[in-house]
Amino acid sequence: MKIVWIGKEQEVVSPWAGIEKAPEKCLIVLTGISREYAEKLLENVEIKEECTYVYRAFIGEYRGKKICVLNPYFGAPASVFALELAIASGGRHFIVVGEAGAIRRGVHVGDAILPT
Repeated sequence: MKIVWIGKEQEVVSPWAGIEKAPEKCLIVLTGISREYAEKLLENVEIKEECTYVYRAFIGEYRGKKICVLNPYFGAPASVFALELAIASGGRHFIVVGEAGAIRRGVHVGDAILPT
């Protein structure tokens, strides 16, 4: 009798349905506004509808470089899950873009804020 261990020498879960290997450069957008802007900014956009682990996913080109764009479902757990999937699929460089409110004077609509 041969014992087969699930997960040993074979995938239990494929990192991304429909994407064999993601580009190294990834953009994670947290709102529809950012997603729409990214889609307009990129060329040769290929929508990955079959990717059910995130709300929207697509790959495009920016200045000749392939970029993977992920728009996860709402919330931190979904965002972290999308990031982990991108890493498992080959992503190595990430930028996360979102929108937020502010209650600080001097911060205006459209200002870019870099959290540290």
